[in-house]
Amino acid sequence: MKIGVVVVDLLQSGGGFNQALNAVLQMGRLCAGRFEIEVYCYHQESLPFLKRLGFSAKSFQFSLTDRIALIANINPLIGRFVRSLFPVGRFERLLLADGVDLVFFTAPTVYSVSLTRLNYIATIWDLCHRDMPEFPEARIDGAFETREVLYRSSLPKAVLVIADSEKLAERIAWRYGIDEQRILAMPFSPAPFLEGGDGEGTGKRLVSDDYFFYPAQFWSHKNHVRILEAIRLLKDRNILIRVAFCGKDYGNLDWVREQADKLDVEGQVHFLGFVSPEEMNALYDNCLAVLMPTYYGPTNIPPLEAWLKGKPLIYSKHLHAHSSEAAWLIDPDSAESLAAGIEAMLQSEIREEFVRRGYGRLEEILSERNAAEEKLMRVLSCFDLRRRLWR
Repeated sequence: MKIGVVVVDLLQSGGGFNQALNAVLQMGRLCAGRFEIEVYCYHQESLPFLKRLGFSAKSFQFSLTDRIALIANINPLIGRFVRSLFPVGRFERLLLADGVDLVFFTAPTVYSVSLTRLNYIATIWDLCHRDMPEFPEARIDGAFETREVLYRSSLPKAVLVIADSEKLAERIAWRYGIDEQRILAMPFSPAPFLEGGDGEGTGKRLVSDDYFFYPAQFWSHKNHVRILEAIRLLKDRNILIRVAFCGKDYGNLDWVREQADKLDVEGQVHFLGFVSPEEMNALYDNCLAVLMPTYYGPTNIPPLEAWLKGKPLIYSKHLHAHSSEAAWLIDPDSAESLAAGIEAMLQSEIREEFVRRGYGRLEEILSERNAAEEKLMRVLSCFDLRRRLWR
């Protein structure tokens, strides 16, 4: 059996790209000696990163015929007629010509909806457009409707749906009527280019002073403004702390900068923009602690990376199922709660305790991931047996 592994994200997408790379690595490791894999990449800029991991990849484009196939699959009333004219899109023709039997989409993507002949594995990272639709990114430019169409069109036909946690798997089954046995909870893992650390600050410094680190793209749900409010509260108590923000702007950076200026804390905030994997390593290595007061979940990647790097974590309390006792939990609606967590992490004994807990929690999650991999291999083996029954 041959599995086509599809990477659609760019490096600048951050965690999504890194998780796609992790999925490629995972599939390559699990299939070695059993199944053949071929990696397909939408963005040429992503090819060097796959090469660093030991994978050559074929680039592809999503053509007009693919879009026509997508529309036909979404609209059953015109689907039969359209498919009679364009039975297979260009993307699927490439996969079929290469002898692909099963397609593994490493991220949520409309490309899965365009497939008419090939079976596929879908990946879902969150359902936050349903959990918290009040945030702009869940609504603007038809984002809510686009996600709903994608999930309702692609998930029921998937051989398997991969989610990041049992909690998300339950929500997928409940909201979209997917059989639970076709959903696999596969925990995230730290970015593949992130080196393990001992928490001693071994990387090159990008920020000269002691600082708290928040690796997050500039979306409103990431809650950067609450951090600024917490810094202001601490400043009023003569406690001056610094924070480093890194990540791509998705429309909220100017607002965050305005609030930093309004609160008179702009001198305590480092806006570093999007950083390279090497710079990310350095930022983790040298920070006092990692901040993650995000609203979206149920899991996130920076907590795993904080634990890997031996750094204490401040995390949103409604995501407690992910962190367990390995984070100082705060109310993301409360600047006072966040300020208390930051102030606590100024004490070395508290930092050391949460570093210890973090190592333990990461081991638990990696153990869960290993168990999920065994289930994944059972699904692949079962599909292989059934795939032999038709041409």
